[in-house]
Order: sequence, then C-alpha cells, then structure tokens
Amino acid sequence: MTEENETTETSKYTQEQKIIAAVWVHERFHNNQTWNDINRNFMARFSVAPPMRATLLNWERKLFSRGNVDDREKSGRPLARRMHVPYVKASLEESPDLSLRERAKILGLPRTTLLKILREDLNMEFEVEDDSNSSETSKRHIAYNNGKWKKKKISETIEINTTGDEANELSEG
Repeated sequence: MTEENETTETSKYTQEQKIIAAVWVHERFHNNQTWNDINRNFMARFSVAPPMRATLLNWERKLFSRGNVDDREKSGRPLARRMHVPYVKASLEESPDLSLRERAKILGLPRTTLLKILREDLNMEFEVEDDSNSSETSKRHIAYNNGKWKKKKISETIEINTTGDEANELSEG
C-alpha cells in the first residue's frame, strides 16, 4: 500500500508553467516584453489562460528567492479524522447495513466526523433505495436509513476556452 502525500497541490498550473512564466517575468525588462507579451506567450505555449499579474510576480519572487515555486508547508493542526479513515472503510466492508448512528457509536466517533470521513475522505454519498420520498425532502435532510453508502459518480467537467484577447484582459484586471 502506497502512502499518500498529505499536502495536495491545488494550483491549476504545472510546475513547468510556473517556472517558465517566472523566468519570463524576471527577464521582461531585458527582453523588452510587456505584460501582454508574457500573457500571449503563456497562452501560445501552454494553451491555457495565463494567471493574473500578481500571481506571475509571486512565482518570480518565489523562484528567485527560494529556488523553487512551491508553496511553503502550511502550518496548523493536521486533520485528526484522517487516522480514522481505514477503520471506517473496514467497518463499511464488514457491515454495510449499519446505520450512521450505529456505526458512529461502534467506532466511537461523532456522527459529524463520520459524515465528513464518508463524504470527503472516502468520496461517498448516501443513495436512498426508495425514491418515492425523494421529491418531498431535500437530499441534505434525508434520513440515513433505507439506503446504502456508495462511491460518488464522477461528473464530467466542462472547460471554458477563452481567446487570447479575453485572457489578456482577465490577467491585467
């Protein structure tokens, strides 16, 4: 079993894009490039809308002061609930018909923590087997009985492509 990295990358830009853009920003005076030139070059090379000017300057500062564009490790308390994930997963496999309340009691976890583990860490959702009552109540307020916890279905994401001019206006704003 492989160990997952605790810090997750949330940026929509790759390391390569960040480093190249940071170098372009750093050399912009030497190469007589404007911000529009940098944005156009970014769009042409990577086919992705360029980041805002402040982001580009931030990448330049990080690259030339620390030697990389990575964020510093975040301080703060780590999520304690992550240590319970394997136990919840094993509990689901062992007895999938337990109610949320019963499972929380057996595992010694608060129901809210168990819900967060199921929804966020295990990427699951509760599917009601009897759909006759689904139109009357919202999905948020359904009782956690008459159904099962199942893996969420991956939804398709829609990408919005912008033209170079729109991307330049967005990044200069």
